[in-house]
Amino acid sequence: MAAQDVDGVCEVRVADDAHAAEAAVGVRDASAADDTRFAEGPHTADEAYNADAARVAEGAHAAGGASAVGGVSRRGFVLGSAGGAAMLALGLVKFAPETALCRPPGGQDEDRLLGMCVRCGKCMEVCPTGVIAPAHIEDGIVGVRTPRLDFSRSKAQLGSLAGWCDHCNEENGGTPRCAQVCPTGALTPPEGSTFDSMRLGTAVINRDWCLAWRLKGCTICLNACPLGAISFDGNNRPVVDERLCNGCGACEQACVSLESTSIGQDENNKHMTARAITVQQLER
Repeated sequence: MAAQDVDGVCEVRVADDAHAAEAAVGVRDASAADDTRFAEGPHTADEAYNADAARVAEGAHAAGGASAVGGVSRRGFVLGSAGGAAMLALGLVKFAPETALCRPPGGQDEDRLLGMCVRCGKCMEVCPTGVIAPAHIEDGIVGVRTPRLDFSRSKAQLGSLAGWCDHCNEENGGTPRCAQVCPTGALTPPEGSTFDSMRLGTAVINRDWCLAWRLKGCTICLNACPLGAISFDGNNRPVVDERLCNGCGACEQACVSLESTSIGQDENNKHMTARAITVQQLER
């Protein structure tokens, strides 16, 4: 019974090796001879151990070892694939984002960007205001490392950078540098588009977190908006005109609601995870 049990375990390991080798392009399974011998008949535990030791000594590894391809082991490839599939099955990550992310100028066609972007990072390197960041796995697996706009960085993180997108009006005469360096055309602004006309997103106010909406007398977002898209109502509370807002992020970058100690320690503070005004993605 012990020999049969060992044989069964070995056969399962051989099958797993075969599937992993097929999945990893270019992998040559150096343990094919041992796998064949294991599949032909019953073996003792000592034979199984010796076969595994021989595989390791030869530089090729069994299911528990690593046959490296481009720095990724066969075991790591299999475990990574299985882990990703499990996370998708459990709903922990999305295959694709439910809504389009806020993209740099010229990347508003989500399907086009995903199909053409090679994740080179050039757009992030040249951004003069520091607002382009890589998309994360929680934004959707297909979009990982593609460029997104991030207006949430603090002044300490930005240093002398502006932290919002002006389409390089100051640095490059209104021609976005990110689009200029994109090697594939994934970032291609429409012909004749300008800072005023191209919409990157829409500013949305969380009234529970906003200082002005809580009658604290704040006017920072109003002063920061370069397009006059924010006005105050009769009670000096900010309102966004979506027809004028282009999603540049100046208001979000300027908002101090998250850092301000004047809000007080009430129930709203306990749930604050972002600034009171944030730029939301454009719907597909």
